[in-house]
Amino acid sequence: MLRGKAIAGGFEVTSLAVGFLALVLIFFGLLIALDIVKESTTSQ
Repeated sequence: MLRGKAIAGGFEVTSLAVGFLALVLIFFGLLIALDIVKESTTSQ
């Protein structure tokens, strides 16, 4: 349906990649934050 437009513009593919990258960064940020919280609670 919109395959020609998606390939011609590339906006959908780019936005999808940016959104996926943002999700991955948020996920890793949460993992690092959890690790820091665990370290700070166990050291006390």
